[in-house]
Amino acid sequence: RWFPTGKVLFMAPTRSLVMQQVDACYSIVGIPKNDTATMIGAGGSIQSRAEQWRNKRVFFATPQVVANDAARENFPVKSAVCLVVDEAHRATGQYAYVTAIQRIAAQNPRFRIMALTATPGSTIQKVQEVMAALRISHLEI
Repeated sequence: RWFPTGKVLFMAPTRSLVMQQVDACYSIVGIPKNDTATMIGAGGSIQSRAEQWRNKRVFFATPQVVANDAARENFPVKSAVCLVVDEAHRATGQYAYVTAIQRIAAQNPRFRIMALTATPGSTIQKVQEVMAALRISHLEI
């Protein structure tokens, strides 16, 4: 393993999309459940989330949870090695994806992002805005 203590985050903008990611990863990829945590803002205290951030390796979360926990310093952002961003076209302006990435990047320059979207943008400028917000340097269509 290249990053034995690294954290992998799967982010989606809604609870239902987060749960779709959970189902796909458990059934298709075979990620062990005991290595994962699902954080969708409902239930669980900030303290229990902080403990999960310390003890788990794979996270399924909304970007709001990631941004908020990074601001509270509950999430060890220096341990993040890979972020998977679903519905990446939402990463514009002050949307939580943008805030989460900024907070992670401020303390951790060495992480990768894989951004996924079915609707990248209606103009080149919109696509470039998302690419800049998510620090994307390579695009595949």
